[in-house]
Amino acid sequence: MDTVVMEVNVGEDRRLVIDLPLAMPTGRAEVTVRAVGEGNVTTHEMSRRNVQSKLRAAGILNTMHTAPHDAAPLTEEDRNRIGHLFESGKAVATDDEERGEY
Repeated sequence: MDTVVMEVNVGEDRRLVIDLPLAMPTGRAEVTVRAVGEGNVTTHEMSRRNVQSKLRAAGILNTMHTAPHDAAPLTEEDRNRIGHLFESGKAVATDDEERGEY
């Protein structure tokens, strides 16, 4: 894979025009812009943004981070009922010997 690394200055208009070397093959390419110096975005954050961008482009990014507008808060009774759904009087097996054969 041919890789070209350039250091550029991003102006207030946040636009870049890049002249690539003649050795760069034509066709599809991937462009990554990473801030250098103070205020640098972490690698994790860049990866997260990259994944979000790809999911958004595919139309499958979930952007609903709140409950639906018609959702009602749970009552204390509902919270208790849901909490008790996961209670059990028996211990959970922790290895294959305790479980026996399937």
